[in-house]
Amino acid sequence: MNSLAQLTDDSLHSETKRLVGSSNTLTAQLLAHLGEVEARGIHRERACSSLYTYCVYELRMSEDEAKRSAVAEPRVWRGSFRSCWRCWQRLLCT
Repeated sequence: MNSLAQLTDDSLHSETKRLVGSSNTLTAQLLAHLGEVEARGIHRERACSSLYTYCVYELRMSEDEAKRSAVAEPRVWRGSFRSCWRCWQRLLCT
């Protein structure tokens, strides 16, 4: 990886934009997986009473990150993975 100081302004902007897109894609995938974890009740099998608790204790998320994920997940997980994925790609990757 090149030193950031050596990048041109345009290159730095482009790379930053690409990284944000990658992050958004990963977030969409994570939320879809959390929806499936909750739908299958995997969090309860791991002795976690809620998806929030599962995120903090099993996935080692910060409390803030877990709260945002647990709140966002039900809004995302309505319908099939495919429709959820398309929706999040449109929202996060544009």
